[in-house]
Amino acid sequence: MKSLFDYKSAYKTSMMFFAFVVCFCVVVVIMMALYMHKELEKQNAMIYVMDKTGTISTADKSELDVAGRLFEYEDHVKTFYRKWYAFDENSFDSNIESALYMIGDVGKKMYQKYMEDNILRTLKQMNMTVTVEIKEVYVDMNTMPRTGHITGIQTIKRVRGNVSRNMNCTFELWDVSRSRNNPHGVKIEKWDVFNNSVIGNE
Repeated sequence: MKSLFDYKSAYKTSMMFFAFVVCFCVVVVIMMALYMHKELEKQNAMIYVMDKTGTISTADKSELDVAGRLFEYEDHVKTFYRKWYAFDENSFDSNIESALYMIGDVGKKMYQKYMEDNILRTLKQMNMTVTVEIKEVYVDMNTMPRTGHITGIQTIKRVRGNVSRNMNCTFELWDVSRSRNNPHGVKIEKWDVFNNSVIGNE
């Protein structure tokens, strides 16, 4: 009878030990899985970058995503600026049509102003060419929507001489769906000229 009791007691102890080992193994496996998942997320967040000297280093993908989006914002504003303020009689229509895909409702008012001023007719009659030189583009990534400014010089080239003036503007930027006509996925709003003073006559 005693031996049977000892056997049951040993069996019970063995089962408890076995259950403990199983639970311990399950906990270890879960912890290892969580650790590997976290390490994988870290690896996915890092990418390798090679500089001009051929040196390879790691960089945080999220930081590069922000930097990449900033570049798109800046390029979008520069492209719009060039199309809207630089043209001749041959490129005016295509430039303005393309630029209107890059700007919101404020673009309609700006376009209406161009039509009221008969810009295209003036270009043809005076054989004018308008160019721009961009000085600075700044986009504040800490605001929502993004805000910023662009500064530059617009030069009107005519047979009888050239006129240069500041063309400095502020803007808001909104994220929209990308399209063939708007590959950056950005829409400009609240485009305001805050300085267009004449700075030179030739």
